[in-house]
Amino acid sequence: MHNLATGDAKMNMWRGGQASRGCEEISSCLLKFIQNLPTTVKSIIVFSDNAGGQNKCRLIVKFWLYVVRNTPIKTVDLKFLISRHSFVEFDKNFGVTEKAKKLCGK
Repeated sequence: MHNLATGDAKMNMWRGGQASRGCEEISSCLLKFIQNLPTTVKSIIVFSDNAGGQNKCRLIVKFWLYVVRNTPIKTVDLKFLISRHSFVEFDKNFGVTEKAKKLCGK
């Protein structure tokens, strides 16, 4: 997750044997991020890719409804990127992570 307001980036990682990368795991990471936002934040814009199992499924829609009903966030604006035609700020974070991984020799 990349907070465009502050420039801060957060990544959640776990071993493949611990959990999968489905919508349950993604929504847990998102909720943790949202719970750490200042309570003055009332509206968020969410950019995501078109991964059907992670971002475009019923559970994620219900998750955003839960966020609006149970957190200080009252508006969530979802924006889905066009595959192979979009580059957003958080894409840089993956490049930094991959570079660090190579430097560590892993």
